[in-house]
Amino acid sequence: MTNYYTKLFHINLCYTKDMFEIGSTIHLLLCLPIPILYWIFQKQKGNKKLLLVCSLLLFGMEIWKQAYYCLNHGWTVWIFPFQLCSIPIYYFLFFRTKMEEAFESFLSTYILLASVFALFYPADMIHQEIALTIHSFLWHYILICMAAISKDTSFLKGTLVFLISAMLATGINILLTPFGEINLFYIHPFIPSTQPVFMEIGNQFGILIKNTIYMMAIILGSGLIHIVTKQRK
Repeated sequence: MTNYYTKLFHINLCYTKDMFEIGSTIHLLLCLPIPILYWIFQKQKGNKKLLLVCSLLLFGMEIWKQAYYCLNHGWTVWIFPFQLCSIPIYYFLFFRTKMEEAFESFLSTYILLASVFALFYPADMIHQEIALTIHSFLWHYILICMAAISKDTSFLKGTLVFLISAMLATGINILLTPFGEINLFYIHPFIPSTQPVFMEIGNQFGILIKNTIYMMAIILGSGLIHIVTKQRK
C-alpha cells in the first residue's frame, strides 16, 4: 500500500536548476503570469468568498505536500507550514472576523512582495521532483491572486499581522531547532540565512543585525507597494 501511494505522489523529471536561472527563457516564462494574474483577479477586489476558496485550496495543497514528504523523504521540521508565503493558508481562520480586514491588508502588500520576489528568485522553489516544483509555482501564483483580490484598507494593521507572524515564527524556530534544521521567515536568531545579499550581511555583521535589516527591508518594500497601489486608485 505504501509503495502505491509513493508512486502516486512521486513524479521524477530530469532537469537542473540551471534551467531556472534568472533571465533564462523558462524563468521569464514562469514570471509572465505575475502581471496577468494580478490584472485579472484585481477585478475581483474585495471578493471575500473567493479569498476563502483560495485559502482552502492552499490548505489542501499543503496537506498534499506534507503527505508527499512523509511518503518520499520522511517528515522534517524544515517544511513546518509557517513561512511568510505559508501564512495565507490561515486566512480561513479569520474569515468573517474582526481580524479579516488586517489580514487582507497583509495579503495585498506583504504577501504580494514575498510572492513576486520568490518567483523572480526561485532557488528555493526548484526541487528534484517536478511534482514539488509545480506545487511551489502554483502556490505562489495563487498568492498573487489573493494579493490582487484583497483590499488594502490599513497598512498599519497589515504590518501588525506581519510582525505577530514573525514573532510566532521566531518562537517556533527556537522550539523546533532541537528536532532538525528550520528557519521560518529566514529570521532564526541562531542560524545564518541562505538568502542572497542578506547572507553576506549576516556574515559581516552578525545574525541579529541581518534579521533587523531584513525585517526593515520587507516592511519598506511592502510600504512602497501600499503607496503605489493607493495612488493608482
